[in-house]
Amino acid sequence: MKTRIKIDSLDRAIKEELFNLHACYVNPDCREQDFYNRTVKLVRLDLRQVADADLVSLSEEKVARYMSVVRSGQSYLPAVADGKLVDGMHRISAMKMSGVKECLALDFTGLIDTASSGYQIEVKVLPVRELQLTR
Repeated sequence: MKTRIKIDSLDRAIKEELFNLHACYVNPDCREQDFYNRTVKLVRLDLRQVADADLVSLSEEKVARYMSVVRSGQSYLPAVADGKLVDGMHRISAMKMSGVKECLALDFTGLIDTASSGYQIEVKVLPVRELQLTR
């Protein structure tokens, strides 16, 4: 199993959003291609630590749609930095509502400054292991 993912392999909308957070709050002189050529490490998130009150309200249909996206591959993994979720709250909500206890995420620590750019929730980050979606 890979432990690092090249940013350029991510979904276009996600990598552009993360580049904007990097360029606005960390390195305004960074070029997109330089950012996309970097790699970020994979980590696990303990979804049991996410409070139900923090979840986004989703219909069963939307949960199914987001779970389809989650299962489609690594280009749609949630993004964290410094133990905080910076992208992926709807995916996290769908996984937790589906009974998933842990998931993989991309760690942008050092590339995104959550103190300046903000974040969605704090999360418990764990080392990577083989299982991607455990129940």
